[in-house]
Amino acid sequence: GLMERYGSRTTAQKLGIQAGATVGLIDPPRDYAAALGELPADAELVENPDSVHPVTLWFVRDLREYQAGLRRMRTIAHQTKLWVVWRKGIVGGLSDKLVREAANEVGLVDYKICAVNAQWSAMAFARRKS
Repeated sequence: GLMERYGSRTTAQKLGIQAGATVGLIDPPRDYAAALGELPADAELVENPDSVHPVTLWFVRDLREYQAGLRRMRTIAHQTKLWVVWRKGIVGGLSDKLVREAANEVGLVDYKICAVNAQWSAMAFARRKS
């Protein structure tokens, strides 16, 4: 409707989750459904998927775990819209600066940042064009 087009966008819209999309969730917290809020029709969330889906939300909790997983994520970044999602504040030593720098080191470039909700931030990455 008209109202929702001009109203604030949902978290799903900000993350590019469209109707019918399948979203891979890597290491999601138990309350991820509440964090993501309302999803479009037929959107499906798959926890720790075996295959790559159009959108990937990778929830990271500390810097070391993040750095350890980055190379694996880089291998799928050309097949998915890759979002790194971390808790706001200095929980686990993560900040937008550190999230960006560690990803840049393995050849990923950030192109979007958004707030998922009051607790979580997300940054989208693509592989650097060689």
